[in-house]
Amino acid sequence: MFTARTARIIGDLDFGPEAAIDYNALRLRWFDYHLKGLENGIMNEPSVRIFVMGENRWRDENEFPLSRAIATEYFFRQGPSGSVDSKTTDFSRPHRRGAKGPIPFARRQ
Repeated sequence: MFTARTARIIGDLDFGPEAAIDYNALRLRWFDYHLKGLENGIMNEPSVRIFVMGENRWRDENEFPLSRAIATEYFFRQGPSGSVDSKTTDFSRPHRRGAKGPIPFARRQ
């Protein structure tokens, strides 16, 4: 049985109904436009769609990275969270990740 892939549930986390997006339908519209030349309106939509953590919803944008974004360095410390203040950390080296080294998804045990 075929199931549509959505972004609502990742591992054991459920981000709620506002997070659901049908990736297969989105891909089909993109391929229909670019490979078949079907005018389906996909090129009239904003060029970027981001998922806003905490609000658990998708938001459309026209640029990425966002010009209003503020770059922030996070520092390791003992315990379950990080810090933006290097003076309060146990380790003073900033933790930087990007496309070349994404933070792996860890399942809750």
